[in-house]
Amino acid sequence: MKFALVHPNTLVGKEVRQQLEARAATFDDVRLLSTIEGEIGAVTEYAGAAAFVGRADAEGLDSVDLAFFCGALEADRAALAHLPAEARAILLSPGATTEDAPPAVAGIARAARAGQRRLTSPHPAAVALALLVAPLERFRPRRVVATVALPVTAESDTALDDLFEESRRILTFQSPPPSVRSRGQRAFNLLPVEPADDRIESQVGAVLGHELPVGIQLVRAGVFHGMVAQVWIDLEERPDPAELRKTLAGGAVELARKPGAVGPVAVAGNERLVVGSVRSAAGSYGVWAAMDNLVRGAALNAVELAEEMLGEIPS
Repeated sequence: MKFALVHPNTLVGKEVRQQLEARAATFDDVRLLSTIEGEIGAVTEYAGAAAFVGRADAEGLDSVDLAFFCGALEADRAALAHLPAEARAILLSPGATTEDAPPAVAGIARAARAGQRRLTSPHPAAVALALLVAPLERFRPRRVVATVALPVTAESDTALDDLFEESRRILTFQSPPPSVRSRGQRAFNLLPVEPADDRIESQVGAVLGHELPVGIQLVRAGVFHGMVAQVWIDLEERPDPAELRKTLAGGAVELARKPGAVGPVAVAGNERLVVGSVRSAAGSYGVWAAMDNLVRGAALNAVELAEEMLGEIPS
């Protein structure tokens, strides 16, 4: 089979490339493509061999069976238009909507989306919440309220450099960059994401396959990598918090041995969502969790969705 990785030089694209290289036995014929003129024709590396970045047009995507789209939304939409109708696609484009492709998380509601040729790997916050709520379905969830602190790698590729420069200037007693005046200081700070992104809340219900009241407050955290979430879940059933915590374990979720040490540093490079403490208060269950937003929250989810798609194709 033939595969394509469109916009392989974004942060997410680089992570998808690593995941594909680790599964070279399955993804053995991968084209690297882009719509960005400065990248087209560049020599790079894939699976230890030299590779060229081709143009993401009808010729570049011809005969491709499955493609990953990892760039800006409009650029990915333009490239997706050239993908053969029978081919499959996974969109990791920030801002992708249900009109582009339905959101999905690997392993969740798989039967309901069987046969779909286009899927979106949703916002990392939606991935995390879906992974936490899905194992608790037998307790009949009624409502989810969450505060999710996002690192700068969840904003844009350039935000990483911006945070580094801000931090450097603060620690060397220099004036902040001019951009800080308009958007606020990122470094050593927490700021609400405004306006609220209702798209993420709807993605959770779409992934689970049923309506569920979800409220999310996104927070821009002054960290480079890794997201954390404090999630409150109302359940019709009332299990013991220890039982609920054990129920969460398995698949893409693991339980931390040291719940008090769960944070962005602890999950860097981790392929699972890590659950820390679970407690009961005010009639709800509070779950503290952390996840690598680029690995489990994006690239690995997309690659596992692709593997599910490939499993549907008759051999």
